[in-house]
Amino acid sequence: MRKNIIKLLSLFICSFVVVSCVWAVYQWKRADNPMDTLTEMVGNANVGRYKIQNTALNDISDKEWWYSSQFKVSNTLYYIKNNIDPYLQWAVYIWLAGATIALIYMGFLLVTNTVTGAGDLSKLKSRIFYVIIWVLLLTGFYALFKIIVALINMIVG
Repeated sequence: MRKNIIKLLSLFICSFVVVSCVWAVYQWKRADNPMDTLTEMVGNANVGRYKIQNTALNDISDKEWWYSSQFKVSNTLYYIKNNIDPYLQWAVYIWLAGATIALIYMGFLLVTNTVTGAGDLSKLKSRIFYVIIWVLLLTGFYALFKIIVALINMIVG
């Protein structure tokens, strides 16, 4: 009985996928190039109540000219880095708060482990080490980003 229910459920899911793919192929209008397709998709998505949010990253360009004009990739990456600040600040704040909670919890487990004698200390120490590495990567993101841009300049330039 259980196998029959699973077979019917999987048949229903597969038929739903096939019907939706066939419907999508007939509804999709092909354009001559990818940019026209993207423009049409954005236009269709921007109708009605569900509009696309306009942010500073909508018009990504290499016009910042932080580096010389020959380094277009570096200028684009620098533009993205400058305009992504609010999003990164919130993400770093949330992840650092989570890391703080994890470190406090693991410290509690470390202290209580010595009293109760349950569990493996090496696992707990390795988890604390991984959280510390994660915190260092989060706080050193901008330095890491500048190193990556310098490496790209070295390779491309």
